[in-house]
Amino acid sequence: MSTFDDDDMARWMTLMNKGHGYAGVFNAGNAEKPFVEASTFFEWSRSAKALLGFEVESFRRSPADPPDFFATIAGQQYAIELRQFVDHAHKKRALRGETPYAGQLFLDTQWDEQRLYASLNEAIDEKAEKYLQANVCVDLLLLHTDEPWLSHEMAMRFLEGKDFSSRENIGSVHLLFSYEAGRGTDLWPLLPIYGDFPVN
Repeated sequence: MSTFDDDDMARWMTLMNKGHGYAGVFNAGNAEKPFVEASTFFEWSRSAKALLGFEVESFRRSPADPPDFFATIAGQQYAIELRQFVDHAHKKRALRGETPYAGQLFLDTQWDEQRLYASLNEAIDEKAEKYLQANVCVDLLLLHTDEPWLSHEMAMRFLEGKDFSSRENIGSVHLLFSYEAGRGTDLWPLLPIYGDFPVN
């Protein structure tokens, strides 16, 4: 799988500067969505190899959505769907000029255990309902987030001991965070939510 060049980095920076930085590298409109999804998938595959011990041998975009991608792992094909995990109401406020780093939006964008657990379940249920209506199953739902006040360490602490019910049309769920400085690695933090992926 390929890496990204200086032009790609410039595209990332443009996305990150939208809406006072709210949602960061995942600030994509329709034109940028394919680039963001491919880049997100690439970073997830790097983290998965290092942290979870499996390697994505190849991947291709699905001709139908869902899923977004088909990935080959140990010779087996898996259906993988991506979904941005972001508070859309807060994102709209940032796009209208509020900053998530001060004032009321800063206060409203803080996270706690209850909010994170409820929001993750809501995001998973939303996809599960759509898959049910479309008669689709995916092996992995990859939630990706760049919420300004939600870190990987915070999420691990908030979700410790929390159980997530499996959904019959979503085999596993991962939560991917964008790059976090100070961790001693350029890998994006990855947190499995439920399920065993890939299935042996």
